[in-house]
Amino acid sequence: MRVLYLTDPQLDYLADQLFTGLWKVLGRENVIDFPYKPAYHDPSCQAWYLPQYAVSPFKQDMVLDSLREKAFDLAVVSAPRRNVIGAVRGLMANATLPPLVLVDGEDDDRLRWDTFEELGCGLYFKREFREKSLQGYEAWSNSWHSSFEDHKLQGRVFPLPFSTILDTIPHIDVMVKDVDVSFFGRASNTKRIEAVNILKKASGIRFEGGYYFEPSDRKSKVLGGTIARLLTKLKGDSYLSESERGERLPPCEYYSLLARSKMALSVRGGGFDTPRYWEIVACKTLLISERPDIHIPNNFEDKKHALFCRADLGDLVETVRTYASDDAARERVVQDAYAHLLKYHTCERRAEYFLDTCRRIL
Repeated sequence: MRVLYLTDPQLDYLADQLFTGLWKVLGRENVIDFPYKPAYHDPSCQAWYLPQYAVSPFKQDMVLDSLREKAFDLAVVSAPRRNVIGAVRGLMANATLPPLVLVDGEDDDRLRWDTFEELGCGLYFKREFREKSLQGYEAWSNSWHSSFEDHKLQGRVFPLPFSTILDTIPHIDVMVKDVDVSFFGRASNTKRIEAVNILKKASGIRFEGGYYFEPSDRKSKVLGGTIARLLTKLKGDSYLSESERGERLPPCEYYSLLARSKMALSVRGGGFDTPRYWEIVACKTLLISERPDIHIPNNFEDKKHALFCRADLGDLVETVRTYASDDAARERVVQDAYAHLLKYHTCERRAEYFLDTCRRIL
């Protein structure tokens, strides 16, 4: 199979992981990114979580010639974003595209039916994918507005969560895991701040980590109470200063922390699915997470591959204490989880799932 991969210039975890998985499975010569994305090929633009390979850019006239020769079997709209949609429109105005699929890695669970319909896509792959029949009233209430789109897209929408690119995960040998539990990430959800505060205050637990803010974050993000946040927004809600934002851990320090940790916590950010959910397992550390509220095919199972705590984090401290002192139980879960990750959740396995779905439905 030969794939035309339509790209956005900005980094996008889901789109970038899927591209990597596709060229690893199909071969570099069979996955063409257009417009040419420097993050995939140019060492001066390399992202720490992506492998690269050198290639000459495929320009628009070359892509159009290939389309007219029917050289592609599949075209992937890698994100529902303006630049990608513009590239698709430009090609469609001058040639006929092969079967087209839409990949949506946005944080929300909204289905973008207008984009899907306008471009004439055959399949929709969604990162934050919720099935109302599996999630009950809460999921229904969160997505009631999209029920009409759901009906039109029935049998055309499939979950596509993040995965892990193993060759970008460093292998770090540690003599002793001196941290019981860790977490470090962007404070993109107040639950992350809450989790850090709970673990910092817990007696008898060796916790290490914290959170940081981006320059685009405002002061209301620091506040835990709804009323306090509302009052701050009414006053103008200025951006956080540099000293208030904190510092982001470099990748080498982040992975070193995971290697030193008996357990590591994954907490939802803008959406439930985060790269950390998969990276923790890839680092052979015990994953603690709230129970997923999105559909993840072949997901980790509680107490077999991971530890799922309550959504309100009420049992988080108890869970950490139980497994911090039980090396045998912890190691058993870690090894089973890593084997499960290799079987289902590397970027290669995610690409195979994606391709198998396309072959079966289109």
